[in-house]
Amino acid sequence: ISASPVRDLPARVMPGQQFQVTVNFTSPAANFNAIGLDDVAPAGWTVSVNKTWNTPAADVDHTPNPNEAAYIWFGPYAASVGFSAVYNVQVPGNATLGNYTFTGTLEYYVGTTRYLEAIAGDTQLEVALPSIGGNTRAVNCDILTGVNVTAYQGAVAKASTLSDGSGNYALTVPALGSYNVTASKAGFRSETQNISVTDATAYTLNFQGDHGLIPNAPDMSYVLACVNQWKFGTPPCQLSMSKVLAVINAWKYPPV
Repeated sequence: ISASPVRDLPARVMPGQQFQVTVNFTSPAANFNAIGLDDVAPAGWTVSVNKTWNTPAADVDHTPNPNEAAYIWFGPYAASVGFSAVYNVQVPGNATLGNYTFTGTLEYYVGTTRYLEAIAGDTQLEVALPSIGGNTRAVNCDILTGVNVTAYQGAVAKASTLSDGSGNYALTVPALGSYNVTASKAGFRSETQNISVTDATAYTLNFQGDHGLIPNAPDMSYVLACVNQWKFGTPPCQLSMSKVLAVINAWKYPPV
């Protein structure tokens, strides 16, 4: 007999972030009763519980320690009843980046026989900062190296890096929110895109195609190559008419 408790954690969270943990299990037989769930978050983290968050609602909720969530269901329940136990976790704002471990147990009776199971599934999550990365190219699709890519919030630069020998870049941003990301390189017009960072994952933001960098003073052959990319190009090199017109404008009105 096994209730097969499984914990569901997000893959990554940020310092200071609050998130939800769910533990699912199923009554393995009839007369499933005296059910106690105890799940422990990393030391220094804070949990909050509420018996009404669970399905079915728990009879008792408790936090024996600040980082420990405990629920009790009296029962008895029939076989194959699905349970979802939910609690909230607050990550400290000063949490060190890295991997953290959760541990927990499910104790219960089937009739008068006692069972104790470890909670399986996800046991670790990563505390990390969100990142933005991608590829930098000129508007004609040539890879550009050494492009300065900077993420701004308002007028304040929050992170900056240079694209590598393959035109790839990656930068870590310190917080959630909206960022204006600017790619700039000597001899080219700067290009800016907006991105909304809503969780601690890796976001892709390419500077290519319609977001490729335009030379300050392209010649006619460069313009014609871009026209060809508009007519026959495929991603990541395909261009819109408006981008081609911007290239033509740079050809006709180069910086003095």
